[in-house]
Amino acid sequence: MSTAQPGPRSPATTRPPLTGTDLYDWMALRRVNAGGIARTGDHWFDHGRQIPDYVADSLAALCDSSAVTLAEPDGWGMRRAALTNAGRGRFQQLCRQRQTVQPLPALGSVAAVAWLADHPCARNMVQSVWDTLAELETSCHHPGPIAALRRVLTHHQPTAAGRCRACRRWRWHRRRFPCIVWHQIHTALR
Repeated sequence: MSTAQPGPRSPATTRPPLTGTDLYDWMALRRVNAGGIARTGDHWFDHGRQIPDYVADSLAALCDSSAVTLAEPDGWGMRRAALTNAGRGRFQQLCRQRQTVQPLPALGSVAAVAWLADHPCARNMVQSVWDTLAELETSCHHPGPIAALRRVLTHHQPTAAGRCRACRRWRWHRRRFPCIVWHQIHTALR
């Protein structure tokens, strides 16, 4: 079974078709929908880590347009963000627009894509990692490390049995997918 690995110049499989304000709104709404977004003063945080300025600017604009609401401050002065009905509608609209143009990025082999189609938790993790890499690429981060991460992740794709192609637990047994490499990269990108 052959695996087609994405090259450094294959953004069509990873870059979201949304552009401009729609792209930044989708990034911000996706983070709020996932939970963990909070604001202290003028600073926005995602699970305790400060988020990039381009997402923070979009979050501020979404708060002004009543798509995102902030709860009362907790004991540390953090105000949790949540989607309003208008925000949910905007997020669903942007997701539909994005899904009609870009399906789940193929990891390479037909077996990997078929296995991911039957396992929604693993598929969501893969989609989250590919989306974050696309965000980094769109925000003009250096393309070399992003391409290197994509190659590593493609090397660690699942087999038809749901095992990582690269990681081995013992001599003849492969680790379950998602393997430690996927978990570590997913955690670091969040």
